[in-house]
Amino acid sequence: MQRILWSLGATAMLLATIMVGWTADAPSLPNAQPPARPEVSVAKDGCYLLTDFGPTANVKQAKETLAQACAWIIKHDGGMLIIPPGVTPDLEARNPSQQDYKYGGKEAPVVTILDRRNGYDNYIVPQVGNVFSAGWSGWAGMKIDRTLDMPSNSLPPWYTSFPLVVKSNIIRGSSSVLRKILEPLQKGADVRIYPINMRGIYPGQWLGITMHGPEERVQIKTVGWDEATKRPFCTADVANTHPAGAYLSNKNFVGSMQITTSHNTDSQCFDFDVRKFQYSHGDSFVISGSYIYQGDINSGAGDENGNVFNAEIEQDSDPFNGVVDSVDWSQDSLRFRSGAHNVHKLATSRPIIDMNKQKWITAGAVRIVPPEEWCGMMVMNPKYKDRLEDFIKNGIDMKNFELTYTQDGTARASISTWDDKPVRALKYVYQGRAYPSIIADATVSGSSLKEMANWLGGRIIGSPDCGWNADIVGRYFAVAQDGEYVSKNEGGGCYLTSPPPVASYRWYLIKEFAKNPDGSCTLRIERTRYGTVNAGAPTLYSQDNYTWDGHERPLKYFIAPGAMAYDIAGGWQDAAIRGGAGYGVGTIKVLANRERNTAMDFAPGDPIEEAIGPDPYLPVALRVRLFNHIPSSWPTGAINIMNNGRITNYAGLLFESSGTNSDESAGRKDHRPPYENGIVFNTYMGAGLRFDPRAPRHREALALLFLG
Repeated sequence: MQRILWSLGATAMLLATIMVGWTADAPSLPNAQPPARPEVSVAKDGCYLLTDFGPTANVKQAKETLAQACAWIIKHDGGMLIIPPGVTPDLEARNPSQQDYKYGGKEAPVVTILDRRNGYDNYIVPQVGNVFSAGWSGWAGMKIDRTLDMPSNSLPPWYTSFPLVVKSNIIRGSSSVLRKILEPLQKGADVRIYPINMRGIYPGQWLGITMHGPEERVQIKTVGWDEATKRPFCTADVANTHPAGAYLSNKNFVGSMQITTSHNTDSQCFDFDVRKFQYSHGDSFVISGSYIYQGDINSGAGDENGNVFNAEIEQDSDPFNGVVDSVDWSQDSLRFRSGAHNVHKLATSRPIIDMNKQKWITAGAVRIVPPEEWCGMMVMNPKYKDRLEDFIKNGIDMKNFELTYTQDGTARASISTWDDKPVRALKYVYQGRAYPSIIADATVSGSSLKEMANWLGGRIIGSPDCGWNADIVGRYFAVAQDGEYVSKNEGGGCYLTSPPPVASYRWYLIKEFAKNPDGSCTLRIERTRYGTVNAGAPTLYSQDNYTWDGHERPLKYFIAPGAMAYDIAGGWQDAAIRGGAGYGVGTIKVLANRERNTAMDFAPGDPIEEAIGPDPYLPVALRVRLFNHIPSSWPTGAINIMNNGRITNYAGLLFESSGTNSDESAGRKDHRPPYENGIVFNTYMGAGLRFDPRAPRHREALALLFLG
C-alpha cells in the first residue's frame, strides 16, 4: 500500500494511493450482508462514518464492520467511508470492495476509504476504480479533473497554473553525513567526538557509528570548540569503544512525492504516464525538471520547440545576506535584523561570512600554482611510496625527483595520470616545486588516520607582506581578482534565478598555514571531491591567472572570519522565490570557532552573507547506471535513439551552445570553449565507434567523422 499524504482543509480530498494491495485475510465482500442498523441512511454528500455501521473496538469487529459498510455503500450507489479516530489502531484498512465493473454506460459504484486515525488523510482508493479517458481505455481509483475555460478573461502574464501542487519545505531534522572520526572513542557519557570536519552535524541529530568496529546509534548532545587542539567537536553518549576511522553517518531521503508499485501479476506496465495532447501553438514540454542549486540546474519569440524530456540546470549565485542584530553564544545563536535578503535560501552546511571588511585581511597578493591535472595522478615509483605525505603537503622538489625509473629492465614513468597514462614532464613548476594532485592513501594532517583520496594539488602562496599567521586557520579565503568571482548584477546565463545585487565570492575554509623561509606564506583549503581533503588551491575561472615559472600572476584576495551554519529554522522564512526580503528578525545557529568572543567575532551591525558553494560538482542532466547480471538476448544500448519516421533527422546527438565558433570563447568567463571534449570514453570497450557494415555509406560516415 502506498500512502501519499495531502490535506486541503476540513473537506480535503485530493491525491492518493497509486496502488492498493490486499491479502488473503481481507474480508470477502460479495458475501457480506448489509447491516441491520436503521440509523444508517443514504448520505446526501456521499460520506459515511465506519462507526455508524457497527463495533470497531478490536480487529475482528472492525474487519466485519468494514466489510458490511462497504457492501451497504456499494448497494446504495457508492461513496466515501471515513475511518475516524477511536477505531482500533490494529485494523489494517484494505479496500477490496470493488468486485464488479462495467465497460459501458453507467460505471459500477465504488467505495473510497478515508482513514483519519493518525491525524492525516490516508486515501485507500478502489482497486479498479472507474473509467476515465486515456487514449484507448483507462480506469482510476481517483481523478483530479480541471477544465480551463475563461470566456471573458485570461490568465495573468507569465502565470503558472496546475490542478495540483505539492510543496514541501525541509528546514530542520534531516541529515546528509558520512564523516570519519579522527580519534578512537571510549565508551561513556558525554564523549567528545572529533570528525574530520563538522559540516552537517548538529545537536539533537541521530548518527550511526559504523563501518569499523561495533555499530551503534548515538544522538548528538552538544557541539563545541576545543581551544587546546584548535578543533571543533561534538559530544554523545557512547555505548561501545570505536577505532579511529569509524564513520559517523546518517543520510536521510526526504522528497516531495513517492510512487511505489509492486507488480506481482502479469501486465504491460508503466508507473508514470504523461499523455499530452498539444493541439495549439507554443513551446511545449512533456516532462521538465529544473534544478536550482547553491551549494557545492517555439512560440512567437521562443526557442524551446517541443521536448519530451527537458532538464534545466542553473547555479544560483545570489545567496542570503543581512545584518547582525545580536549574538547569544550560549545557544550558538546569531540573530539578524529584519529586512534580510533571500531568507528562503538559508541552508545548513554552508558558512555565514562576516562581511565587515574591517575584519578582513587583504594585504599583499597571492600567487596560485595549479596542479598538473585536477583529476589526480598516482606515484608509481616504489622509491617514493613513503614520500606521499610530504609530496601532498609540500609539493615535489623537482631537482631531486626522478621522472623515470627502471623495473624488470624496463624504463617506467614515476608518475601516471589517474587513467594510467605515463607522465613524462611536469609543466606547472614554480620556484623548483610542482604540486600535482595525488591519488594516495596518505596521513591526514594532524592525525594518524589514513584516507585514500584525491589530494587536490596546487598551492596558494601569500607574498611576504601579506601579514598572515596561524590565526587564519578556520577563516575563509576568496580570490578577489576581477573575473574570479560573480560580479554585481552579472546576469550572463541567468534564466531561473537572478544575478546577485552585490558581488558573490567563492569562500573556502582555510585548514592549514605555513611560514616559508623567504617570508612568504602558504595555506591549504578544504575542498570536497568524493571525500573531503585539505587541498592546495582552488579551481580558477581563467587559466591565465595561475602562476608558474615564467608566468607570474599576483592576485587580489580576501580572508574573512565566518562560521558554519548548523540550524537555520529560526531564520528561514517563506519569502518570494525571486528576491524575497525577510519580513522579520531571525536566528541562525552556527558552530563554535576560535573567533568567538574575540575582536574578529560577529558583532551587531556587521553585514553577513551565507557563502555559495565554492566547489560544486556540476550536476548531471541525465545519469544512467547499469547493474545487470545476466547476458542480454539482444544487443541494447544504455540510451537508444531510433528514427522510425519517414524523414531524416539532422543529428542523433547534437551539441549546441550560445555560439558556434572559437570567437565565442573570448566572451566566456573562463575563456574556454563550451565543451572541453565532445565525446569521452573513460573505460575500455569492444569498439569506441561502430558502423554497421550493412549501411551503404558507412565509409563516407567515417570520413566525415574525421574531416568534419
